[in-house]
Amino acid sequence: LAEPELSKNQIETAFGYIRYPEHYENVEIAVRVCETLGVSSKSILRGITNTVSDPGALKILEKEVKGKRQRFVFAFAANDVVSFEKILKSDQKNGVNSILSF
Repeated sequence: LAEPELSKNQIETAFGYIRYPEHYENVEIAVRVCETLGVSSKSILRGITNTVSDPGALKILEKEVKGKRQRFVFAFAANDVVSFEKILKSDQKNGVNSILSF
């Protein structure tokens, strides 16, 4: 196997640029596969920071309906309880990062 070029810190930095909820482990796996295939660190980081979310990725929308604030949660890609809970806990830590108003 190829020697990993990216440190855990660099993976965490790349993870921080993702604009939607994603499992850290998925990013780490993608990075390690790219490293094994000989993709440069610069290309890996650029690719990760330019990714777009899965159409089913978690989205939380807030809207006022009849004077009450309503929260709509779209979580079609969360296909197991553990992953869903992990995403929601991450969202709570990040505050309003994944909350969109419409």
